[in-house]
Amino acid sequence: FTADSLAYCQNFDIVAVCGSLPRGVSPELFADWLNQLHQAGVKVVLDSSNAALTAGLKAHPWLVKPNHRELEALNSLDEIIAAAKKLKAEGIANVIISMGANGSLWLSDQAVIQAQPPKCENVVSTVGAGDSMVAGLIYGIEKGLSQAETLAFASAVSAFAVSQSN
Repeated sequence: FTADSLAYCQNFDIVAVCGSLPRGVSPELFADWLNQLHQAGVKVVLDSSNAALTAGLKAHPWLVKPNHRELEALNSLDEIIAAAKKLKAEGIANVIISMGANGSLWLSDQAVIQAQPPKCENVVSTVGAGDSMVAGLIYGIEKGLSQAETLAFASAVSAFAVSQSN
């Protein structure tokens, strides 16, 4: 898998790595694979939790999108910004913290941007909201939208996702 995926991923600028570790894949193997992607010049977008997030952060992905609960249940905006700055200082170029209905925060070399999602009166399911946000982020980045436009678009896509049944 590692050799095939490295060869395949070199055809792309950005690769999203989302979800939990597959059975039989250790956190160390996962981090090693992410490091190999990074060394191959691929921008890795990491959206994971638990052991996969912890291991993935050690591989210095280009963009990481944890939610505020994955950052040890931080609640205040100041605490969330401090946690994002800590990740940024560890060599992650783009740190995006999703905060559910309270929006999201993007910390990069260019700026600290906050976006509020549109009000969603009918939340059907939050399953897929994070994946939808990642898709919106990648779309905005690839289309050359500004950081603020990209985060606003990704937030809107995520808000739309929660209003849909799976």
